[in-house]
Amino acid sequence: MESRGDSLSLAELDTNSRPASGTCCDLRLSLETENEGITAAPAPATLVDRQVGGFDAEVPLLETDRGSVTAATTGRSRLSSRVIEVLIMLVIFVVAKALLQAGATSAVALPSSTSGASAQETPGLGPTATSGFRVSGNHFLDPHGTVFVPRGVVRPSLEWSCRGQAVNGASGIPRSDFATMGSQWHANTVRLPLNEVSWLSDSGTAVAPGHECPGYRKYVSAVVAAARASGLVVILDLHWSDAGNARATQVNQQCMADQDSLSFWGQVATRFRTDSGVWFELYNEPHSIPWKVWRDGGTVDCLGHRFVAVGMQQMVDRIRQSGAANIVLAGGNEWAYDLSGIGAWGLRGFNIAYATHPYAAVAGLDPEAWEAAFGWLASTVPVVAAEISGSSCAPDGQIASLMAFLRRHADGYTAWAWWAGGCSFPSLLQDASGACVPGASCTIRADLEMPPSVGPIYVPTKPNPSEPTRDRLSSTEAGSGWQPAWGGKPTLGLRATNGSGPPALTVSAPGGTTAISTRAGLAEIRAGTLISFAIWVPSQETGERSADVVTATPWILGPSWTVMRGARDPLQPGWNTVRIVATTGLAAGTVYGLGLQFECVGPEQGIEVDGVTW
Repeated sequence: MESRGDSLSLAELDTNSRPASGTCCDLRLSLETENEGITAAPAPATLVDRQVGGFDAEVPLLETDRGSVTAATTGRSRLSSRVIEVLIMLVIFVVAKALLQAGATSAVALPSSTSGASAQETPGLGPTATSGFRVSGNHFLDPHGTVFVPRGVVRPSLEWSCRGQAVNGASGIPRSDFATMGSQWHANTVRLPLNEVSWLSDSGTAVAPGHECPGYRKYVSAVVAAARASGLVVILDLHWSDAGNARATQVNQQCMADQDSLSFWGQVATRFRTDSGVWFELYNEPHSIPWKVWRDGGTVDCLGHRFVAVGMQQMVDRIRQSGAANIVLAGGNEWAYDLSGIGAWGLRGFNIAYATHPYAAVAGLDPEAWEAAFGWLASTVPVVAAEISGSSCAPDGQIASLMAFLRRHADGYTAWAWWAGGCSFPSLLQDASGACVPGASCTIRADLEMPPSVGPIYVPTKPNPSEPTRDRLSSTEAGSGWQPAWGGKPTLGLRATNGSGPPALTVSAPGGTTAISTRAGLAEIRAGTLISFAIWVPSQETGERSADVVTATPWILGPSWTVMRGARDPLQPGWNTVRIVATTGLAAGTVYGLGLQFECVGPEQGIEVDGVTW
């Protein structure tokens, strides 16, 4: 979602949003420059949101609700009763003790080492692929191993303002926002859009004048800590970027991430790697790029900029290089809506899920189109609708249909946006009280109040070798139709799988790259068709050669001899499931070939291909 309009620079937005002199409270929360705690300290009379030209005044960290901290006031009347004075001192003592036990000296508590988001960039055990919040099959699991469906809201403003803004435009993000999200709206997740240039400027990168954001990283850490203290999972979203030029004056939504995005994610992942409740959404809304660029990067021409984009895989790799095992979300193509290419261009690694933005303007109103774009993927990997919303205050049929669709697929979502800017923004709130806007907003709030649908637990298909395999392609059963395709000519044969069941297709080759294919029985394959191959690889335990270096890449031959390739999957000893999804635009009857390319298959390997289904 494009926030606040791209025509305004960051400096203009900040200037327009500053409150008038004299409106600040006598007591603010300020940034500690030597450590990452939060202390109460007096603020200057005029709130300065962005520091320019080396100005080093203290900056408020989070706006607080009046009365949530004890402020020093003048003209306080003296109490004549000693008893009342003692009672007041006792109350102050109890409150102070409670705050200290919560690890805070103000209304916003930084988390302890055992909960919430740590702002310290120090090594720690942190989450792993099998602990903390994690991906398992097509579900997220929480640290207790329970299915977790992320449902909540998007809290914008950190993409356009160094210190964020309250929902009415005042400077600072109130801590009470996160409490309201959880208690009134029953959200369990909040998505925070971030600005690449603001983050990097705070780490010493030279940026255009007026785009400096001193203290941005620590401020983001404090906001994350406040959200985590309210029990929310936090999704950090790279929302605005610089098209590879940190000195650019137009910092906003681009077609894809850039080289500076690698530095951004390396630093963000290092800072939050010890908290599995902080997830990373790699790039807000990729669009107008080929799928190869989406995954692997490449030169793009976008909105008047020509730059070298980095792909989703490069950003995943940089995050993992930092030691972070946090869950990663990758938004699809075409403004993040389209995930139809994931079968061919999916990402390698663990704790990876995908995001979609099914706005009506892009996604339309047809559930069949949603199924082809992203619904199909939910059976194998978690999908989160990271931005959903209506565009008017009238009852919104698209949102009602979409909410039902997401429930059927057990997909999570975060709704745009926790803001009071009118229906066209589009906003969820009427005002800071948390009241929903009639129409789509209230439909979303009503859904959040209902228990989530977790759907069936997906178990990857791995046939038991001791039992007859099922659902095999008829041409595979007969051994007809399959033939060598290219590379080192493989030897194809038939044998019973471990002595039982119908015969399977065996593959062995001199080594290197080899491929097999068939042209039989493919008439039903069309856009969105999920094709699965069950592949058996011998193990050392059976006395056969180890296959830990063998890889398999599924492929589809379409019109005009266009080859659609799936992900290159490493094969492990035992049963493996390899998948590919026919891409958008492929009509039934236009598939001319289906096959697998193997690498490093030995002459005595004895790999078996079985259970080819769609």
